[in-house]
Amino acid sequence: MEYLITNNKDIRDHFEKNFSNTSEAKDWITNHLDLSKEWKITKATNKAKKKLDFDCAIEHMKRTFNKGDTIYTQLIKSTPSGTTYIQLRYIKDNRPFQCTFHYSIIMDHKLDENNSYSIRQSFGNMDMGFHAVYSLCRKIWDDGYYLKHEWL
Repeated sequence: MEYLITNNKDIRDHFEKNFSNTSEAKDWITNHLDLSKEWKITKATNKAKKKLDFDCAIEHMKRTFNKGDTIYTQLIKSTPSGTTYIQLRYIKDNRPFQCTFHYSIIMDHKLDENNSYSIRQSFGNMDMGFHAVYSLCRKIWDDGYYLKHEWL
């Protein structure tokens, strides 16, 4: 059976391993992990994995961004009907990074594999790049204007 082993104080510390039972998982923790941390063992159901992915994505975004930082949207494709395909990017320490994947997890939005794993935004009567960043910020910080938005 597959189990999730998570650290209650730092969500980044987690493992997904196969054990025959929870006592075997406890033995593994004792022999391989820092016992000064609080470890939790749960069955690796789809719901538990999805929650862990969500929590990790939220934690990553909160650690990465400060109020007023900028997320850049890059247009991948636009259709005549108005559907846009975009990716989200940011720059830290003069290096470019993507946060499109984190957006997909946090917003429960499937990435479009046929269009560079981009975010598909159906036609809206507004700036869909701004909408994506605003919605993401509302979900994470409860403040749609926490981060700035610019197009690449």
